[in-house]
Amino acid sequence: MEEKLRVTHTKLERAQARIAWLEREARLSSPTVPAAVDSKDQQTAEPLAASFWFSCNHGNEAYAQLLLQSGAAVDAADENGWTGLMYASNNGHTECVRLLLEAGADANLATADGRTSLMLSSLNGHTDCAQLLLEEGADANAAKSNGLTSLMVSCQNGHESCAQLIVDARGNIDAVTSHGFTSLMLSCLHGCESCVLLLLEAGCNMDAPTCDGFTGLMCCCRNGHEGCARLLVGAGADINFCKPDGESCLTLSVRGGHQRITQMLLEAGAESGLQSVAEGEEGEEEMGHDRVQNSWDGTSPSQAVRVCLNAKPTS
Repeated sequence: MEEKLRVTHTKLERAQARIAWLEREARLSSPTVPAAVDSKDQQTAEPLAASFWFSCNHGNEAYAQLLLQSGAAVDAADENGWTGLMYASNNGHTECVRLLLEAGADANLATADGRTSLMLSSLNGHTDCAQLLLEEGADANAAKSNGLTSLMVSCQNGHESCAQLIVDARGNIDAVTSHGFTSLMLSCLHGCESCVLLLLEAGCNMDAPTCDGFTGLMCCCRNGHEGCARLLVGAGADINFCKPDGESCLTLSVRGGHQRITQMLLEAGAESGLQSVAEGEEGEEEMGHDRVQNSWDGTSPSQAVRVCLNAKPTS
């Protein structure tokens, strides 16, 4: 009996020594990702909580479990609203996320501006973490204060696998931000063809405009994302949609010097803005003729468009 007590006492002393070391490290170290755990946090928070956040941030599930057993609150949040689950999700520490969820961590807690663990894992493309969170009831449609959702950040950063998980979990494919951006729009802005295809197959509204009047196709035409533009045109996106100021897919592609997109639009029957870009040099001066001309291999945009028109087969 005395031998067993002595062994138990020794183990307890080692555990306490390890916790003390973690607390000291949490006070002296400042994790670089994310910046939420800073020295001020660690000095003012309960030492046990600070050590717990530190362990989760670095994916040390063994120490995180030890701290939980020692009384750390699984949903304790720092002054920025970050919990251990958020830190683990943000950095893709799958086993740590699993441990915290099994310990009862709330998958739907959010920071002051609305960031959730699912949003953080989606932002960084941590598919396994996102799947665990969704399986434990994470809200696929939770949004930040500006309306940004987990699906949007997945698409914005080209993380197709995370986007697929969220779509399968009935994430709202047509949710909009405070400025009218959708997941499709963000995919188009960043040229993520796989996410555009995923959203089109899921039945998204491909012609929904932002508050400024831009559609997904218009963003592709402005930024030169030919692959995304072809997907949208092939799916039947409105090639003649115009902003309130008259800007169209055609004028945007010409202005950007995107010859192949311009040719594709003309072949598909684009007409909005055609007259303005096919007429004289006056309009080209307004849209920066020198810059655009260089993109058209020394040919002025109006001349290039006229060549494209003349090359079109007659029906």
